[in-house]
Amino acid sequence: MDTKTGQIFDFKNEEELKRAKEKNPNLKELPNCRKEFCEYYKLINGGKSFCRASRKIRRSRKCFVKFGEEVENVLLSLGKRGRKMTKKVEYSISKEECQRRINELGNVCDRCGRKIKPLKTVDNSGHPTYWSGCYHGSKGENAWGHFTGGAKKEIFDLAEKLVCEGEIYYKGEKHECKDNLGRRLSWFQSQVSGFCGLLMTIEYLKNNKPKKTKKQFLNNKYF
Repeated sequence: MDTKTGQIFDFKNEEELKRAKEKNPNLKELPNCRKEFCEYYKLINGGKSFCRASRKIRRSRKCFVKFGEEVENVLLSLGKRGRKMTKKVEYSISKEECQRRINELGNVCDRCGRKIKPLKTVDNSGHPTYWSGCYHGSKGENAWGHFTGGAKKEIFDLAEKLVCEGEIYYKGEKHECKDNLGRRLSWFQSQVSGFCGLLMTIEYLKNNKPKKTKKQFLNNKYF
């Protein structure tokens, strides 16, 4: 990136970068810049790419680039002229659409039973989007969770009862949780989630046919 203008360049190899640095002392490498996942990058002005992230955003994303006032002035002037830099980020699935789907299902998290919320992420193509999921009560920068469509409350409650009864869905690793509350909780939630999936399949099969018949199964179609 040119730290004087904010313009972003892509170089094919180290030799090309070296020659460019000799001509322009303001160039600085951005090893942490993941352009394909950054909504502040793909903004074109006259065929040129610029980063429009503010200092606060750059710090939070650990870009490790210190910009002078020249960069802020360039970005500000580009925004005032109504360039594409002010274009609203388009999401594959909007937060509102994701929330609507969550409301239609009326499910709870299949691990902890909390309400499912729209979580901001990127899809497999690198486009920003929202998927339903849960952070299981964790907050802050180190919050972790899962993407999930969840399960009905009655299914979740029954799955918890099965685990409390001593039933095990996923085998193994139980002995490693003996002296660690965090691991025991994670193990418990994983078991509940597994039984939620099983119970939902049972509910589905009450009124629907299975993927294969018994004859197909016995004829080695599953092996």
